[in-house]
Amino acid sequence: MNFHAPQQLLGMVAFLAVVAVAVHSKSLRGQMANDRLEPATWTLGETDCAIASGNWKVTTTTDEFRSAPSSSRILVNAGWGTRVLASLPVPPAHVIDELKPSVWIKATRPEVQLFVRVVLPRTEDPHEAGPMTVLLPGPVCHVAGRWQKLDFAENSRSLPELLQQAVWKLRSRFETPIDDGEAWIDRLVLNVYSGPGVNTVWVDDVELPGSVAVERTGNGNTASTDGGRWPVRQASWQESPAERRPSLAQCNSTILEVRGQPFFARIIQHNGEPLEMLRDLGFNTIELARPATLQELRQAEQLDLWIICPAPQSAGLEPVSADYDRVLAWIADAENMKSDINGLTNRIREIRRSDFREKRPVVAISNSHLRDLARACDILSLGFEPISGSFVLSQYSDWLVQRTRVADRSLPVWATVQTEIPETVVRQTSALTSTAPPLPLDPAQMRFMAYEAVAGGARGMRFTSRSRLDAADPVARLRSLTLRWLNAHLRHLEPWVSGGAVVNRRETDGEQLATLSTPRGKLILVQRTSHREQWSAGETAVTSYRFSDPSPGTSEQAYHLSENGLMLLEQGRQLAGTELVIENCGPLESVVVTDQPVVINRMAESYLLAGARGEVQMHVEISRQWLAICQLINEQLARGGQGRAAASGSVNEANNALRQAQALIANGSALSAEKLLAVADQHLAAARRDILDSAREPFPSATSTPLLAHVALVPLHFDLASRIDPAAWQPNGLAGGDFENLQHMTDNGWENHRAPLEGIGTRVELASGSAARGNSALSMRVFSESTGIDNPFVDRGPLWIQSGEVPVRAGQLVRIHGWVNVPRAITGSLEGLRIVDSIGGPDFAERIHATRGWSEFSMYRCPSQDVNLRLTFEMTGLGEVFIDEVQVHALDATSRSTARDVEGDASRR
Repeated sequence: MNFHAPQQLLGMVAFLAVVAVAVHSKSLRGQMANDRLEPATWTLGETDCAIASGNWKVTTTTDEFRSAPSSSRILVNAGWGTRVLASLPVPPAHVIDELKPSVWIKATRPEVQLFVRVVLPRTEDPHEAGPMTVLLPGPVCHVAGRWQKLDFAENSRSLPELLQQAVWKLRSRFETPIDDGEAWIDRLVLNVYSGPGVNTVWVDDVELPGSVAVERTGNGNTASTDGGRWPVRQASWQESPAERRPSLAQCNSTILEVRGQPFFARIIQHNGEPLEMLRDLGFNTIELARPATLQELRQAEQLDLWIICPAPQSAGLEPVSADYDRVLAWIADAENMKSDINGLTNRIREIRRSDFREKRPVVAISNSHLRDLARACDILSLGFEPISGSFVLSQYSDWLVQRTRVADRSLPVWATVQTEIPETVVRQTSALTSTAPPLPLDPAQMRFMAYEAVAGGARGMRFTSRSRLDAADPVARLRSLTLRWLNAHLRHLEPWVSGGAVVNRRETDGEQLATLSTPRGKLILVQRTSHREQWSAGETAVTSYRFSDPSPGTSEQAYHLSENGLMLLEQGRQLAGTELVIENCGPLESVVVTDQPVVINRMAESYLLAGARGEVQMHVEISRQWLAICQLINEQLARGGQGRAAASGSVNEANNALRQAQALIANGSALSAEKLLAVADQHLAAARRDILDSAREPFPSATSTPLLAHVALVPLHFDLASRIDPAAWQPNGLAGGDFENLQHMTDNGWENHRAPLEGIGTRVELASGSAARGNSALSMRVFSESTGIDNPFVDRGPLWIQSGEVPVRAGQLVRIHGWVNVPRAITGSLEGLRIVDSIGGPDFAERIHATRGWSEFSMYRCPSQDVNLRLTFEMTGLGEVFIDEVQVHALDATSRSTARDVEGDASRR
């Protein structure tokens, strides 16, 4: 069965890849003479890349060769796909152990693979006249820019062994006897496809050592009389799921297992980086936005990586072969199809019916419709990007627990971990200023979010990434280093995250402890939180910290997972349990409690995986770069007259601590340096917090303006603030925001939306006597209609109000201002009332849970193009809110700014 690229995929091809393959065949050794094969004998074989007529050309070139004087060049224009097979007829040779075909290849891009085509003279092809043929896979070119020999002698299996494997697959596929007697090879085949784009490959010195020539087959037919018919049946490309095998990855309740062992998925979104680099950063799973190519699957297997991706479009029509064994889970198109659960369920059923591997998991990436998705899929991937937003990051674990309970089914859960500042911040910064500085994400924030994911019961982490990690810019290099450092730490936690259970979660005002348990021990996560980690993390002082383990074993020992290795902790017996002491405790620490030597040995081995670039050394490099960032920001503020003495002092303290730590490491005292590194990080975090707080002070919310989303933006914020003319604000452009007349509101585009949820009731009205100003205010109420359930978790926002449109020109500064009253805390959701504007989007949503009477909110935005601004007021849980006096004002670009004068003007309006 030939593969054909689906029309949906072909429609996305912006251009055709140009792949140039130069092949020169000079020596066919063994029992054959050194005959030169003419270039024209190379022909185009099977392809799924829609090769058009005229886009295949064979020429001879003298520009590049391994053995003088020339080589052959094959030109092909190809689009997206997985294979372009070039076929070279060779004198027929019996398939025997001694036969070791080889070619020499030089490529500008790797992943060219050599095959041999084998003719089965005793088996007729069921679809075409003549004998059946199969392709046997050979070596792959993994280097670029130099000659490499592709030699079947280096294969782990001989040609007869490969043929036996292929014949077994053919028997499974056709359910008919397959006779491989007297088989011979008649062609060498190269898959010259290395992905879309330009590739040039030269191939030289074709050899067939150990060949035994075939003159006649056993039934008297001459060999290889197909006249170039190519291809016939190819077992290496397609198999039938008629004889299915169990999937290598399967779900067992809430645990994902690979080959029967619990698996902790560390997933990174792929943006074209070399897979080897991502593996070296500590990731074990790669997320693709499209189906994986065979080259990617082969490379993933070689690197011991896993892939999650959508299933091939042909799934349901054609079998999904064992070539996809490296796919850990199929990604369901949940976001586009969650409103059509029946359609999504049918698609998943098609994929499972076609899959050669039984029970391969299907993962849904979504935060809503969870009950339906949990019944259709095997894994739920939950989460969003809260860093720099209004969601309290220390509640991320609670949010994950709530979402899991909404699903109402025991499934493995993967949690999102943010690695970049939201793209909305970058867009808004570019619109507000002429230049945007580098905006690296704080490593303490990333690690805090990862700890929250573990405390929330996640079995894996899906690291979001929208830009390349191998880029040359400083932010990409710092992000790569931070992720390598974070993954090195997560490896230590792997046994408990993959197979343990969260058995205890305790929270006090500034402390969060989560205990994960397995039969061999416990992992205790210590989070000393400021509850401001979404804006700045790590300023908690390094100190001696005491806490209790309520259920210790009599022979168990406690070990602190420091960056230098396992450190035995001081223990003291008490009535309430065992008291443990961490000296020099930072904001985030982890402790293992066990009496199993095998656990201790495995933990010790996990430290070796960081290699020569150990965790301490990576930590030093990260701290040095953040010291330079904070020094630069502080200098910029001082030049603008906005310097902060407290921040300057913290930066100096960090510099001193870091220098002392480096000196100790240089003298071989890395263990003593660990405390100084933690102190340096604490001072740098304190400096970042002080700088941000000084700028945010006049605003009702830390998320009021995009230029306060990152510490590096604060100098731009003050510079822009110095150029504001408070008198230049235009009149209010939002009609109906005073909520005095329902008809006036509907005439001006205000809309009421409700999502029908079982057991949830909603009510919207203009409430008189409850206004901030005037006679009435907008009242939004969501309540439980189910008896006996006071505070059910809400799957998605059941009620939202949208404003009318306000035309805004590109480059204008927009100020959104209003008043909110939330008498009692909203329950059933951790997001409360969400206020979202169409320019900033969900990343800049204002979240309000409760207020003390009427409280104002303000948001500043700047569109990069002419837009019609709309506001959305969304109730995400149960409760009642009142909204009043919502206004939208614009400021022309010539006088725009944000800052103290802006808020001062707001308070006078």
